[in-house]
Amino acid sequence: MKTFNKQYLFLGIAVVLYLVLTLTSGTKTDWDIHYKSLESSPYGTAALTQLLKAPEVKMEVENLRLTPYEIYDSLSESYSDNNLIIIGNQLELDKVSIESMLREAKNGRSILLAAEEFSRLLRDTLGFTTENNYSSIQIKDFDLKNGVNLEIDSVSLKTANNVAYFSDFELISSFNNYDTFTTEVLAKNENDTPVFIKVSVGNGAIYLLSTPKILTNIALLNNNNYKVISDIITTLPEGKYIRTEYYTLGRVGHQSLFRVVLSKLGLKEALQLLLLLLLIYLVFEAKREQRPLPEIIPLANESIGFIKTLSHLYVTNGTNKSILVKRKRYLLNHIRNKYYVNLTTDEIDQDIVLLSLRSGINEEELRQLFITVDKEITNPLTDGGFISANKLIDNFYSKEI
Repeated sequence: MKTFNKQYLFLGIAVVLYLVLTLTSGTKTDWDIHYKSLESSPYGTAALTQLLKAPEVKMEVENLRLTPYEIYDSLSESYSDNNLIIIGNQLELDKVSIESMLREAKNGRSILLAAEEFSRLLRDTLGFTTENNYSSIQIKDFDLKNGVNLEIDSVSLKTANNVAYFSDFELISSFNNYDTFTTEVLAKNENDTPVFIKVSVGNGAIYLLSTPKILTNIALLNNNNYKVISDIITTLPEGKYIRTEYYTLGRVGHQSLFRVVLSKLGLKEALQLLLLLLLIYLVFEAKREQRPLPEIIPLANESIGFIKTLSHLYVTNGTNKSILVKRKRYLLNHIRNKYYVNLTTDEIDQDIVLLSLRSGINEEELRQLFITVDKEITNPLTDGGFISANKLIDNFYSKEI
């Protein structure tokens, strides 16, 4: 029976203690960038959701978790007249979704895509490129179409032990190339490069925003930044909109079995630690523990010993004739089975000629073989003659076809 190891007890106590400390600790701020519409964390967009409901915006927004193709094609009867809003860090739109958006834009729909990185297919389709600047940039001037110029200062966020400083708007992406015939620049950063553009498509348009973080709570709720966001939102036409969170939250129902645990910051880290410890345990316990197996000595090959014994027996008895008789018998049987030649008949000369043709061995060598073997069988004289007869038999096997 396997003995209990004390280190496992200490490990279990450490995990339980970690869980207790995690659950009893104060609430931590979630700094993950997720753009969730109902989250009030710094990089959630609950403030934007409330702003979209303001009467002066005149937009009716419904949140879904579907692809553009599903909104405009699979569920076309319900949502075909709606405009579209998508916000995320990276927008990897598939071909059918892009085709659906282009078709609806030609029919008069307005589509807002806010992301720091857009899929290559979308960039090639609309004819624009972006560039990323990861250095620390603060937006001080936001040049809107209506001529409003706003000075935006930096903001400091304080925790219990630390102070961190952020620019009001985290700006790392902008548009550096676009079609000037179909594209209108609506906003620029302090470097005078576009960050908000409008691409006309048929009767509608696709609006592209390269700085989605300006729509998050930490930016929108700082000082009077909501005015800038309001200017951007009101640039869009009035009407019904669908904001899809498919690209940030995934499809409805496709959630982890541990979704309740993962939704809590402390429990999430505790679960990750538990899984890590379990993996470490499996790695170290994968080696099976058992008593040493006894060494099993394989059976010796006795064939060589048997041959040696048999050869000594023949040598001692001097039965060369018996050996040659057996070898001749095996040789004749081999020739009969392989070449269909029977050398025991009276027409030995014709059989020798036929055997020569079929085996590829010279007739004289064949005659010499059988004459020597028969001579040693009939009148065994010396060991030298016996050896010569055996060599002739061996040569036959080595030269035959």
